[in-house]
Amino acid sequence: MTSWADLTIVHATQKVKGFRLETDWLEIGRALKNLSNRMKPEPYKKLLRAIDLSDRTAFYLIAIVTRLDAQEIKVPGNIGWRKLAEVAPILTYENQMIIFNKVFSHTREELIKMRQDGTLAKEG
Repeated sequence: MTSWADLTIVHATQKVKGFRLETDWLEIGRALKNLSNRMKPEPYKKLLRAIDLSDRTAFYLIAIVTRLDAQEIKVPGNIGWRKLAEVAPILTYENQMIIFNKVFSHTREELIKMRQDGTLAKEG
């Protein structure tokens, strides 16, 4: 007899196969958030292996989606998940335009430095 977890893994694997992490990270993150809340740890890890995604990457995608949803923030344009992972911890509805402008005009490494020195969410 096939378990719910096994069916979920098969279904999710088939669905995610058509996605590309760099461009479809938001959809993948939302799906992972939903599945991680509904699945036990071992089947969830099996799912991640089936879609060739590391635990760490899944953690970051879920954290980004959680932050965006909690702050009711819509991502403008095509921003990669790696950049958003760097700015998500301080991203708020109020500072989103400042931060998104910097995300579009700076490298990930520059964003990390700005976050560390406290200038990421400041004008200028």
